[in-house]
Amino acid sequence: MLPQIEQEGYWWARWHTPDPATEDDGDGCFGDVWEPVQVFLNSIDPDSDESWRVFVPGVQRSQPLDAFEWGDPIPKPQKYERKELSHD
Repeated sequence: MLPQIEQEGYWWARWHTPDPATEDDGDGCFGDVWEPVQVFLNSIDPDSDESWRVFVPGVQRSQPLDAFEWGDPIPKPQKYERKELSHD
């Protein structure tokens, strides 16, 4: 099932089908491994099949959404205040 994408971000996914134009034929495509991927807006045309694409770490070509089994989105970290460590 494809995620309901409304904004760019990071998701957990299993990559099962490399895009035909993937340079290394998807040698890094392991359908049993969950990995973080980056979803980005590729086209402003909402009817385009390539409106949303996916960056896979270490893969030159972006991939289509339907090439993955989707997990949960990865939340952005909460803002935090950096505290200096005490050396007492």
